[in-house]
Amino acid sequence: MSLVLTIGSAAYAQEPLAPRTSSEETSGDTGNAKQVQMLAPKRAFEVGVNGGYGQALGQLGDYLPLRDAVINGGAAGLSLGLRYSPHWSVEGTGQYQELMTGITQDGGHTTVRGVTMGIQGTYHFLPFRLVDPYASLGTGYRMTWIVPPGAVADLVHGFELAKAVVGVDFRMSPSVAMGPMIGADVNVFVWDNPSGGTRINELPGPRAATFLFAGLGGHFDLGGDRVPHAAVAYAAPPPAVPAPAPVVVTPAPPPEIVPVTFVKIEQPILDACKIEGPDAYFDFDKSNLKDDEKATLDRVSACFTTGVLKGRQMKVVGHTDPRGSDQYNMKLGQSRAESVLDYLSGKGVPKVEMNTESRGKQDAVGTDEATWSFDRRVDIRLGD
Repeated sequence: MSLVLTIGSAAYAQEPLAPRTSSEETSGDTGNAKQVQMLAPKRAFEVGVNGGYGQALGQLGDYLPLRDAVINGGAAGLSLGLRYSPHWSVEGTGQYQELMTGITQDGGHTTVRGVTMGIQGTYHFLPFRLVDPYASLGTGYRMTWIVPPGAVADLVHGFELAKAVVGVDFRMSPSVAMGPMIGADVNVFVWDNPSGGTRINELPGPRAATFLFAGLGGHFDLGGDRVPHAAVAYAAPPPAVPAPAPVVVTPAPPPEIVPVTFVKIEQPILDACKIEGPDAYFDFDKSNLKDDEKATLDRVSACFTTGVLKGRQMKVVGHTDPRGSDQYNMKLGQSRAESVLDYLSGKGVPKVEMNTESRGKQDAVGTDEATWSFDRRVDIRLGD
């Protein structure tokens, strides 16, 4: 049995999107089917453990007594790595295996113990869903001790040329995922340390050997960010239906939905661009930019396109008031930040010079409607 430690398979579960209420929440409907959306880890430290059944096939070398004779065994492993995006992670892996062969000596079985160390990359196919398939590909180095009954172990070692693992993560909690996995690797043993000695010999006629494994894995994410799916969008409330008229008239078009606003501008930007004026804040559960506030954003865009801050990086950070779920508020804050970015981009500020971030309700300090209005904003800051 072989246990492979697959880090980068952990996923952070989050509450399903609830129907919109008086607080800042929304449903997770996409089309006609309701899809449960999850927050996914980003820039998170990941730990993975797993175990299961293993089987070795092939032979180690021309003279070694391990020719398709391994019966079965088990393994345990650990991996540590970085989930640097919802889809991708890279991790270092370690694994211990103990197998028994069909070869006997003086009535006992020969034992095969192995240790593997390596590195692998993992891709998550559906990181924003409750069920997330993943695949890993890696390489490493394998050491195997052949221990006959009552004798000193022979150490053979060589390269784990390739290792492939596929599995499925089932989100158990916001920080734990578990699920089945299966995999195989291809090894070539090149050297031999006979009978525990320090002398290293080259194996005569090294051959390829394969280790198959299947079992369960558990995965954990620590630190980093939890981000929503970028495709989750928030529709503006539909315009009011006009009252029936005695004559047939063409209904007026819905009011223009202008880019999400605004904005508490960082003092260094105000000073450099010589901008004066009041801060602007969002209405409850809205992300529409008011006409009398667009002039200030126009001056910001001019300063970053042709003015003294041309070529500088800008950071656009969305905020919400404290009402509603963490998940919904993170998405609403991101929607507000992206709307400001779109407006500034339409005025000529290159998108590559702007970064968005959502703080949701993390920085909210209001306690009533009068103070909540100061929490519903977007901050514009100078980037790094």
